[in-house]
Amino acid sequence: TIKNGLPAENPAFAGERLINYHFFYDLLLAQVSNLTNLEAIDLYFRFFPVLITFTLGGVVFILAKRWFDSNIAAFFSVFFIYFGGSFGWILSYFKNRTLGGETAFWAQQSISTLINPPFAISILTFLAGLYLFHKITRQKSQIPTLIIPLVILWGTLIEYKAYAGILVLGALAVVSVAEIFKRNFAFLVIPIGVGVLSLLVFLPNNSGSTSLLVFSPFWLIHSMIDSPDRVGWFRLQLARMAGIETGNWFKFFSAEAAGLIIFIGGNLGTRIVGILSLKSLWPVTKFNLFILWFLFLSLSLPLVFIQKGAGFNTIQFFYYFLILGNFFAAAWLYYLVKRSKKVGVISAVSLIFLTLPTTWNSLGQYIPQRPPSRISGAELEALEFLKLQPDGIVLNYFYDKNLKNRFSEPVPLFAYESTMYVAAFTGKKEYVADTVNLIILDTDYKGRLQVQKDIFSFKEPEIVKKLLAENDINYIYLPKLAGVSADEKFGLKKIFENSEVLVYRVIL
Repeated sequence: TIKNGLPAENPAFAGERLINYHFFYDLLLAQVSNLTNLEAIDLYFRFFPVLITFTLGGVVFILAKRWFDSNIAAFFSVFFIYFGGSFGWILSYFKNRTLGGETAFWAQQSISTLINPPFAISILTFLAGLYLFHKITRQKSQIPTLIIPLVILWGTLIEYKAYAGILVLGALAVVSVAEIFKRNFAFLVIPIGVGVLSLLVFLPNNSGSTSLLVFSPFWLIHSMIDSPDRVGWFRLQLARMAGIETGNWFKFFSAEAAGLIIFIGGNLGTRIVGILSLKSLWPVTKFNLFILWFLFLSLSLPLVFIQKGAGFNTIQFFYYFLILGNFFAAAWLYYLVKRSKKVGVISAVSLIFLTLPTTWNSLGQYIPQRPPSRISGAELEALEFLKLQPDGIVLNYFYDKNLKNRFSEPVPLFAYESTMYVAAFTGKKEYVADTVNLIILDTDYKGRLQVQKDIFSFKEPEIVKKLLAENDINYIYLPKLAGVSADEKFGLKKIFENSEVLVYRVIL
């Protein structure tokens, strides 16, 4: 969609502008696709993941080497950025004798966060900027050749991943106040530049996104403790509830403190040793103050707010806490090796051994013998046909979760989950699709969903014709497995049919 120009139309909600969505990663790929004529799907799933992953390892190594002045710390930082895992495997082992449990404490770990392209590039952008920020704050005078790329990296960060941009702006604001008290007004060039650029790229497309955050203290911790699919510690849940009901605030706050410790320690996993190297942030320089506040915000914001429509989404603030945790864990290992090579090597081997179980288990889930979903060759043929038709709005069959039970893996994608795969493979807009993301984007889609269901009932020809006309629908894309069909009395002309798909053109 973005390849066709800006502002972008929502491909899952035809006729409406795409809002409340950080789209700069898509913009980057769109421009590369336009310049190189490479297919967007190849850039998204093949080329850029490899490019970002290897570049990220290089940036992490360079940053850690400069930060801690150690190749050893740099090496372990790279290890944790790729393989860092939680202690969920311990919980999983005691529950069911498996080594899973990557998200038992809610947060995804290194292996999973890097398969989210906008998040992966936000890490790269943030850490590249952090390297420049470290270099700038160590100089006696500010150098424009460093400040300009820093402002560009951190100023655009909010449109790669809003969570990262908010954290950077918040930490910079605190450092700015401290520098104003020191009458170091020259420093303000950085936060003002980053702030202005962030507003310029963010506000036009996200002016209503602040309403997506809902104040709900400790929701993540409570759901983690209460859910049997996660920690499921019911005695701690009962202690918290009893504390509230009886007014025993010591019991209540003790339960909350225990939940907080489990949340932090469980998610950090072996990286919890990095807490011991936080003393390296003393004395509090501009760089160290930035790191301290970045850590504080990335921990506290997800514990205070949830996201409307998908409460757990604010956990993405915490992912950046884990990213910095990688560096501090590496610094502690370097400290051990520096003090005693033997102790350091034994500790490093032990930590690597204890870090890998959740990563290894998740890897098996990402490369199973049979994939969970599929688009068949016959359906690809139908999608390719539709792609070559004149532009227009497509109505696909609505997602019915009951259809999923009729198939073994790999499940046809239309029955697997609500997605906008028709738009993705044809380049055309869908009338309504991918309700999962429409909820996250705070889009009121229920009216269109009802229209979609009314049309596919194919009961009253005149009503169906009226709905098709009123909503400017040009094509009907209908997988045969949905079990419904139409004919010309509904104002439709069949233009494609194979063993799995029917495609109709609306001819009112």
